[in-house]
Amino acid sequence: MTTPGAFSLTRLFITPSAALPTPGLAQDWVGGLMTQWDAVSFANTVQVGPVIYRNLPVVSPNGMSVGTVLLAKGPAGYIIMGNLGTSSAVTFIDPIRYRALPGDINLPSTTLIDAGILNFLLNTNTQYAIDGALSYISTTSNDIRFAWTGPANMAVKWNMHGLSNATLNEILTDVVTGYGDGSPQTIQGLGTTPTMCHPKGWFATTDTPGLLQLRVSLDSGTTAGTLQQGSWLRISELGPFGGANTFIKVYTATGSRSYDHNGNYIGAGDGDNNMYTWTLSGRPYGSESHMWTFPAATMRADLAGATILSAEMFLYCFAASSSPADLTYQWSTTAAIAGTFPNNGFGGADIKNLWNVPGWAGFDISSQMANIVSNNANSVLGGSYNFSDSASGFRGFGFGASTRPYIQVTYSI
Repeated sequence: MTTPGAFSLTRLFITPSAALPTPGLAQDWVGGLMTQWDAVSFANTVQVGPVIYRNLPVVSPNGMSVGTVLLAKGPAGYIIMGNLGTSSAVTFIDPIRYRALPGDINLPSTTLIDAGILNFLLNTNTQYAIDGALSYISTTSNDIRFAWTGPANMAVKWNMHGLSNATLNEILTDVVTGYGDGSPQTIQGLGTTPTMCHPKGWFATTDTPGLLQLRVSLDSGTTAGTLQQGSWLRISELGPFGGANTFIKVYTATGSRSYDHNGNYIGAGDGDNNMYTWTLSGRPYGSESHMWTFPAATMRADLAGATILSAEMFLYCFAASSSPADLTYQWSTTAAIAGTFPNNGFGGADIKNLWNVPGWAGFDISSQMANIVSNNANSVLGGSYNFSDSASGFRGFGFGASTRPYIQVTYSI
């Protein structure tokens, strides 16, 4: 996106009357007034008279044309924010924006909720940096957790720099590469002592715009906590991401099942809700195996003629007897969940991976994407003969949408 900064101008203030008295800038504007503009809800907006370009540069900011202009009234005057293309889309917004909580948010439970107005509207194919300071109160037994919701197909790397829930002196440095309620990060509480953590992150949209919203809740327990007034976030636009022809797609599992050591379906509940490998402590079925299917037809349609830039498989591990584990998997042409464990498969890969228990772990499957695109693979098989020491339990398709296995692919066309 081209911004006013491209013309050495970060804010352009207008008096309520009309144009700037001395047109010494690269461009000059004539417009009307606006009482207030909320970039998220578009409440209290007023569409105003035409904007007129003078001394027009070679490239106009994001292709803004003569038409309705939006002005926001601030302490120092009126700021040009953009023009309103539709009732829900702004073609031009400030590259650096701030949001701060006007009051406390009570956190009574472990259910994630929107953190008030701590959100930002994102454009397509754009990189953003996030930072801020979040002040909170939570007991050491309850702690607090944060997550993000946002547009589909984003690439993200973020974390909350603060006290971890392992030791009071540990500062979290883990990078979270997922978003949504299924990818939270927990921060230590210190009882009645106000505590602060510092969110930092990189968010890159591809083909879908939308709202990036911070989410918050207690991590456990029932003693209420508080996200305090004055907690703030800042977003800075970093420029285009990957070009208009680069995409990130997430393909969630369409089904899964676990099988006992004889290859028989274990049964409803454990059989569909979870996927087990090898002989996990406490399990009565011997060396178990599993399979899961994915929307292969959709993937083949999306990836036909595409260049695969990266591909990862993600599983949510809730139990493990050994870690790290040697994980060998096979691709299969089996398109539907079978009653007995399929014995056809091809093109496996050996991965040594450290599972987060509980938590997500991903591993690179870029070299195996040809099996999906060219060899018509529709499912993944994992069995006792494939897993040397990875006695693990993973969430299956039936457990819930937030922990279903998925594949994330970055590709260009």
